[in-house]
Order: sequence, then structure tokens, then C-alpha cells
Amino acid sequence: MTLSSPGFFFKTQIPDFRSRAFRRTLTMAAATRRVIGECDLPRNVLKLPRLPIPSLTDTAKRYSRAMQPLKQPHRVEQHVDLFNRFCQGSGPAMQAALVATDAAAAAKGAYPHSYIEQIWDDGYLCFRGPSPVNIAPAFCMKPITDKTQNGVAAAFLFRALRFAEKIRTGKLDVDGQVDVSQLAHQFGFSRVPQPQRDCLVRSGLLEGTRCAVVMCNGYIYKLNLFDPRHDAFSEATLEKALDGIRQHADNRSMASEFPLGVLTAGARSDWASAYEELVKGGDSAACMATIQQALIVVCLDNATWSSPTDLVRGMLVGDPTSQHNANIPGGGITDKYNRWYDKHQIIIDRQGRLAGNFEHAFSDGMSWSRWMNEIYCDMCHVPSGWDPMPSLTVATVRDDEQIFAPIDINVRPDMKDTIKASMRAMDRLASSVQLSSVCLPFGKKHAKESWKISPDAFAQLSFHLAYMNMHSGKMAPTYESCSTAGFWHGRTETIRTATLEVHSVCKAAFKELFGGRNTNERTINEAAAVNLTTGQRDALRRLIVAAAQRHVELAKEAAVGQGVDRHLLALKEVVKQKKDPQGLAFFNDTLYEYGGTWLMSTSNVSQPFMDWFNFGPVTGDGYGLGYNIMDDKIHVGTSSLTASSRTSASELAAQVGGAAAFLSSVLTSSS
Repeated sequence: MTLSSPGFFFKTQIPDFRSRAFRRTLTMAAATRRVIGECDLPRNVLKLPRLPIPSLTDTAKRYSRAMQPLKQPHRVEQHVDLFNRFCQGSGPAMQAALVATDAAAAAKGAYPHSYIEQIWDDGYLCFRGPSPVNIAPAFCMKPITDKTQNGVAAAFLFRALRFAEKIRTGKLDVDGQVDVSQLAHQFGFSRVPQPQRDCLVRSGLLEGTRCAVVMCNGYIYKLNLFDPRHDAFSEATLEKALDGIRQHADNRSMASEFPLGVLTAGARSDWASAYEELVKGGDSAACMATIQQALIVVCLDNATWSSPTDLVRGMLVGDPTSQHNANIPGGGITDKYNRWYDKHQIIIDRQGRLAGNFEHAFSDGMSWSRWMNEIYCDMCHVPSGWDPMPSLTVATVRDDEQIFAPIDINVRPDMKDTIKASMRAMDRLASSVQLSSVCLPFGKKHAKESWKISPDAFAQLSFHLAYMNMHSGKMAPTYESCSTAGFWHGRTETIRTATLEVHSVCKAAFKELFGGRNTNERTINEAAAVNLTTGQRDALRRLIVAAAQRHVELAKEAAVGQGVDRHLLALKEVVKQKKDPQGLAFFNDTLYEYGGTWLMSTSNVSQPFMDWFNFGPVTGDGYGLGYNIMDDKIHVGTSSLTASSRTSASELAAQVGGAAAFLSSVLTSSS
């Protein structure tokens, strides 16, 4: 599968975590706080509405406007004319078929629970490329400075048990406007490789997810979390057991020669073939079942993330490259193989920095941020905004009681060759992505209190100004993910941030600064704004405010299911099934593909406990930008592929810093 293939499109539908603000726009469900439990998660007990299907007319208007800044007017006009012909011809029949199919599913009350859900799931589960970089996003918590590596791991696991108990006992407090069904797929679940389409297995908390899986030096360990009476082991007991795991793994060898987990990082079809052989044997099958049913995977890394770039590399692909790690046995090298990508993973570096790398097929960041928020806040003894997690009955442990054991799966000679090939493939994958970062010294307070604009709009303007400055004034088709969790089984919708209004800001800035010249030697930063007149600054500020207002409008539309991309994706499937000529003429037009080729794929994860966030680009010549808006700063992680001669994650990070400084100067000094 190539990077431009359709399956790759689904990789980065990473939610926008600003949904608390967006929830207020969803008036179709009562905003009541109530508690539910695991048995209620699969049922729509909150009476959330079904994701609406936009009208064909509204989608046509929105799509036409979204395409205007991306190509020359005559080419866009030709493309939009194809869509208009479809809308006036066979389009209503295709729309009616889509609506009828969704209505029939709604009447049954069974899967799929939205008009896009099955298409969405197929996009993830049929994707045959590697999960790391392509699918699995990662984010890092703010530092916890009073605990060791194993102390952080133990504290996290103990509180994960408390959160699981909150669900198990029916004490999960929820906002009546937000879907929480994904929380059923957070603990004790696993993606399972299959030849054509992967599937999910899970062990319910009610049945008792009794262990965690710990990865250390590429070795796999089972760590019991409860005693036989289902009393939980204490944080201190878990830390002692983790100390034992580290010692055991270091005594065996600094790195496993055949780290089985690396198979989960490769092409899904290759892993499916190896998995089929593994589960033929009784002992191996039982070991795989233990891993799949475990609460979560904990990765104890050897490297220290001594810089933001180390951090974003370590949590995404496990190979921080700083010189500091060269002196650590194994360093960041073995960490690439110390993963299990079929499950959610908690990764802790040598100094206790805590990150999460997430299996993305069955859930989104809204769900991850919920349980990560409660766990992190409890670890740091600060309020989470939710009801306290329940206490646990703590087990009494004998001094000689062993609560961990290695999971040693028999690796046949032919499997050893497969693992070695997967290790080489992971080396290439880690080397294929360039990751960088930038901290913008402007945050929520600057944007809202001083400039009176949306902080997310400010970030997006910085991205576009930087991209256009790097790429000769060309505007990038840009995706920003927005949660649709106000609907039953809502996932995400696209905010197309490359608007006419943003284009006007960038075009005006280039005109005032450089006379409109297209050159790679243009510098945009705070100093570039010094020579602008008061009139020029005021004119630019008016354009910036208009662009920010338009961005907020689009975000609100996306949050209530009124974007264009999910609707068009579903219509495309209907058109393909019915082989409709007018629909095919539009969807096969090269401009349709270009408009959805996200040269910038972006996602905002503004949560109080968050520090850094990143994921891979979704196209060969594109960028990934994961960002976190705090009160006084914005952390931006950037990614690109090293094979592309047109992109550079490090250069984009520098350009974003300069663009943000320029925009800040204009906004601060204009009247």
C-alpha cells in the first residue's frame, strides 16, 4: 500500500480535544451529570442522537467554498461544476439511498450506529500498513518529578485499576451530552491481526481483567494486579514487582534477541501470517490470550528523553537520538522493539517521563484523555474535574510471593527469521520519519484576553502562514480533527482550515512584507513586522479576526456533524456500489483527491495534563502537526517523511515559530 492509497486517509482522524467548549453547542441532548457502568456502555442509555446526514445542498455549498483557495479559479470552477451536475442529476437518488440505509440501521438499533461507522471501521481495520507512524498517535504527560521510572509505572497501574473499578461498579460520572461507549474498549482489549481485516477482542471488567503486560528490553512479562480473592495489589507492591521485572530482564540480556512485540509494528498481513502460526500451539495460544486480555501494556524504556525532540521520537517510534542515550546500554535502540502496538501502551523513560501510544481503530482521543486525565490528576493529587475514583481493597502480600512471570513464547527457527525481518523493517520505519517540535510563547490567555480571537484559530493561522512561506505561496489542503462525541458512536469530523479568509491573511502579509514575491528566502518573524505602518497592521488585524471568526464557525459546524468529508466519503461508497456515472465523474476527478490529500494533518489536544503530542504525516509530501494549547504557550510537534525532498519537519517547526511571532506582533501592536 502506498502513502497515497485510499486506506491511508483514515490514519490520522485524531480528535480535537476542545470538545468541552463544543459540547455547549450541542443542544439536542440534556446536559445532565449522571453515573453509568460497564453494562450500560454498549447501550445508548444517555439517549444521544444519531449522527445526522447533512443535506446535499449544504454539502455542495460548503465544499465549493472549501475548494476555492486550493487551485486556480478556472480549475476549481470545473471541479465544482461536476459536483453541481451530480447534485442536480443522480445526487438526490444517491442521497436518498444513503438516508434509507441509515434509517434501516437505526430501526434495528444495531451496528452500524451511524451512517459512517462501518466505512470508518473498515478504513482502519483493512489498512495493511504498519500501525506506528501511520495510525498510532502518542502524547506525553507533564513531568512527574517525585517518582522513579518504576514508581511512575506502579502509580499509573494502581490508578488505572481504580478507574476500571469506577466503570465496573457503575460509578462512571458522565456528561449527558457526550458519548462514552468507547470506554468499553480502553482496558482489557486488543486488536487481532487477520489476513484482510483485523478484529477486536476484549475481556470485560466484570469478568475480571486481572493482569497487565510489561515490556522491558524487548522481553514480555505478566504482572498480576489482583490476588486470588480479587483484592488489588498496592502501589508499593506493584513497584517492587516492577523492580523485579527490570532486574530479571537486565540479567537475561540487555535486549531480547528475538523481541516478539516488533511483529505488531510491521505490515498487518505479515503479522497476521505469523500470528496464525503462533496460535496453533497450545502454550503460545494461551500466552497470546494473556496479552490480549491484559488491562494495558507498560513499556519500561532504557532511554532518557532529554529534549522535546527526544520525547516525541521516543513515544512515537521508540528511538530518541540524543547523545545522552549513546552512553546507556541499549539506549534508544532496543526501545524500538519494546512495544506491543495492538493495545494501548504506557511508555515510561528512565527518568519517569510518562507517555501514551494508542491503538486507534476503536477509540479516539476524547476517550483516552478522559481516563488519562483522571489517572494523572490522581497521581499528582490535584482535582480532575470528575468525581473521585473509588478506593480498592488492598491485598496482603507475603514477602516471598511472586506476582510477575515472564511470558516466553516458543519461537521456531522460521519465526526467528520473520522477527529479524520485522526488526529491520522497524529500523527503516523509524528512520523514515523526521520529528521536531516548537514551543510558541503565546497561549490561551494571549489569544482570548489580549487579542480577542480563538487560540485554535491563531495556531492554524501560524501553520498556514509558515507552510505558504515555505512552499512558494501555495496553500495546503489541511485537516483539523473535531470530535463529534455529542452523538451516539460519534467519532470525528474534518475542519477544513484552509479557508478563503486564511488565504487572505497570508496573501496580504506577503504583499506587505515582500511585495508578493515568491521566494524561498522570505523571512517571517517578529522583526519582519517592525516596518509595517499602523494602517498595514490594522488592515492585517481585521483580516486575522475575520479568519478566526470563520474558523470558529467551521468548528461549530463540524462538532454537530455538519462538515463535508464524512458525508462525501459515505456518498462515494454509494456511488461506487451503484456505479453512478455522474457521481463517478466527480469523485474520480483529480481535484477531489487533491482536496482530501492532507498536506497538513493537524489535531489539537488541549488538556491540562498534556505536554506534547505527535503523529505521522498522512501523505508522502505532507506534515503532521499535533499541538497543545496551554494558558501561556503552545507546544507543537511536527512530522514529515525523510523520503520527501519537499518537506522538513524541523524547518516547518522553525517557520511556525516565526509565523506565530509575526502574527503576535501584528495583533499586539495594532489598534
